[in-house]
Amino acid sequence: MLGKLVNQNQRAQQLVETMDNKLKQHVIIPKHRLTAVEYTPWGASSNRQSTINTIFEQAGLINAIAATQGDKYGQVPLAKEQLLLINPDVIIIPGTCGKDNNDSGNTFRQELLHDPSLQQLNAIKHHKVICLPQALRSTDSQYIVDAIIYLNHHVYGKPHA
Repeated sequence: MLGKLVNQNQRAQQLVETMDNKLKQHVIIPKHRLTAVEYTPWGASSNRQSTINTIFEQAGLINAIAATQGDKYGQVPLAKEQLLLINPDVIIIPGTCGKDNNDSGNTFRQELLHDPSLQQLNAIKHHKVICLPQALRSTDSQYIVDAIIYLNHHVYGKPHA
């Protein structure tokens, strides 16, 4: 649609085909799709109205709160008690993901992994608390493909060449 608006329909179609091909070549199709939630340090997650839901679906994950009511941006408050009820296989957290010494995502990850109240969560038991770099998390462009592949490989493993 954007290609039509800027009179670049053919280039837009080529870009979409490139994105589709990259996904076909690099995304691991899981035998069993895992459930996941995005969980932020301020206790929020994202439902089906969010970009993260698209990333989850294309990465082979099931957004465990996709159907939960949220605000107009798809943000959903998520208390620890709700997280315990959902019991996701994977928790995705935002951050710089180890790129610097002030990585709040890494600190938050450690807090989650060592929180006594969360030790029964599948994601905690199997160390599936994964940092999605904010640069990938917040993209609404063709680079969403990189976020999908990154998350897919960090959850399901990298394909063997």
